[in-house]
Amino acid sequence: MTLVVSATVPDGIVMAADSRTTMQDVSGQWRITTDYTQKLFQFGPCVIGTTGYNAFSGRNVASHIEQVLQIRKPATLLESVAALEDEFFRIWCEHKKWLTDQNIPIPLRPGGIAIQFLIAGYNDEGKTQSAQVTVYEPNQVDTAGHFNGLINPAGHCFCAFVGAAGIVRRVVNGYDAPAVGDLPDDISKKLVASAGYIPFPALTLQDARDFAMLQLEYTIAMQRFTIASTKENAEFTNVGGFIELAEVTTTGFEWKRRKELTVATQLSAPGTAS
Repeated sequence: MTLVVSATVPDGIVMAADSRTTMQDVSGQWRITTDYTQKLFQFGPCVIGTTGYNAFSGRNVASHIEQVLQIRKPATLLESVAALEDEFFRIWCEHKKWLTDQNIPIPLRPGGIAIQFLIAGYNDEGKTQSAQVTVYEPNQVDTAGHFNGLINPAGHCFCAFVGAAGIVRRVVNGYDAPAVGDLPDDISKKLVASAGYIPFPALTLQDARDFAMLQLEYTIAMQRFTIASTKENAEFTNVGGFIELAEVTTTGFEWKRRKELTVATQLSAPGTAS
């Protein structure tokens, strides 16, 4: 799992993502496989974040994104949305064939999400805009296997998130709606009011950077220190590693925080070396 958070303010859009990849072993236990996954990318004129599978057909998502950029060469936000939706649905279908050829069961139930993208940039009118693309395993009711949608009015200042966003929803919305299910209107309104109002239209780019970083850091800390009280709300420490951050303004895309791969100087676990 992953957490991707974006914050749109008058001066631009900031997006942040963690670097952790987890995998379920044969016993059903979730394991941390790496804290160095690339999940934030420049894609044409946009910044995008990914959650879901980190590899298809023996290649990581980063390499697929590079290839999609070479094939489609998106020049606008809507072209970026269309390229991601079309190409990654194709990649998912090819991945299923790749699994079948090796006699490996398809690991998703019908309706399960293979990959999801949060996309942000400027539209043709020069206004900020965000969108979401989801590729999933078709089911009997919904047979398409992919969809996209704009998630905010053009120029609207707000925050968006995909992935393990339960803790972010508690901060922004007052409660985690998917975790608690439907609530009476009066109770949900009180919970939303308890969260307060974050004035994104009044924030600067520096505020947006701080906000996005805080949501990732807070989620990592809360996953470390809390234990779920019910099985339904159980959450593995699936957000972690280096937090990357990039932004898009009227002058273009710019990395603000990016991990660098280095040669390890200590192979033992932190705190165990003599």
